[in-house]
Amino acid sequence: MTVFHSVSIRERNGDELLDISLVVDVTSVTAYAIGVKQSFLDRVGLTVNRKSQTSGTATAHPSVSCSLEHGFRLLSGGAKANWTGAGNLLTASFPQDRHAWVARSKDHIASDPCTITAWCVGIGSK
Repeated sequence: MTVFHSVSIRERNGDELLDISLVVDVTSVTAYAIGVKQSFLDRVGLTVNRKSQTSGTATAHPSVSCSLEHGFRLLSGGAKANWTGAGNLLTASFPQDRHAWVARSKDHIASDPCTITAWCVGIGSK
C-alpha cells in the first residue's frame, strides 16, 4: 500500500536554492533536490522572496496564511506546528493561490494549544 505525501522545503545553501520534495511509501522514502544558482537568477533578472508568518495566540486548532509581496509568484511553501507539550498534528500545508501558503494543525487526544508557522517562497523580477 502506498501513502502519497509531498513536501517542498526551500533553503538557501551557499549560492544555491534547494527544493526538496518527498514521496512517502509505506516501506521507503524518495527525495528529489533541485538547485538554482544565484548567478543564474542574476543573469535572467530574477530574485527570490522568502517570508514566514506565525499565528498569534496558541489554540487547539491553529491556522495561518503566509503571503508574498506584490510581483512575486509562489514557488513553494511549508509549515511547522510549534507545540511544546503532548503534540500537535500538521493537518494542512498547501498553496492558497499564486501568492499565499496556508498551514493548519490540531491537537490529538490530549489538549496541547500551540502556534503554527507557515513559510512561502516566491520568484519575481528584480
